[in-house]
Amino acid sequence: MGTWTAVIVATQGRADFWRAARAEGVEPDTSAVPPLALIDVDARSDFESPILLAQTLSTVLSTAAIGFAAQTGSDAYEIRAFDHGECMRHLAYSRDDDGWLAADGRTQPWERAFFFDGPADGANGAWPDTLDEEISDADVARYEAARLAGDPSQVMDLVHPRSTAPLRRLCAFYGVDPDAPAGRWQKQSFFGKLFGR
Repeated sequence: MGTWTAVIVATQGRADFWRAARAEGVEPDTSAVPPLALIDVDARSDFESPILLAQTLSTVLSTAAIGFAAQTGSDAYEIRAFDHGECMRHLAYSRDDDGWLAADGRTQPWERAFFFDGPADGANGAWPDTLDEEISDADVARYEAARLAGDPSQVMDLVHPRSTAPLRRLCAFYGVDPDAPAGRWQKQSFFGKLFGR
């Protein structure tokens, strides 16, 4: 999966959730209203679309939503978490721009799943996927302390997303299946806008 753009939104079990989501261009893949809905965003390489959709749904539905975009070929990631339309956390990473471009707002509970997939001792058979393999013992100790606390803020210089695995863990944290979105949103083409299709 080279590019992945999506939104996770808390539906609050609202009977009118899909009607409200349709008004924002979301097409449901189910008639059921799950507690949390993963919405796949076909943004045509536009990283802002899932972020704007998350903010819009969060505002319109007075709920929490997370929009994310990842381009694993260039190791570029953006995540924004909203509550009632207000941005609570903004993370942006680009390997080509020397790492973390933004880590704004308070650390969120889901970040434990996103940043930490296991101890930095290889005991579970794998080295953590967000951590470089050649780091000092002092940095391993810093990572382990942050992992145990569930707070990556003190080790942002060490952690680097390189695949969709952190986003898949984010989905698992929220109990949504990354391979079975509840709905889809597609960016309208120029001609679609022009001719209302």
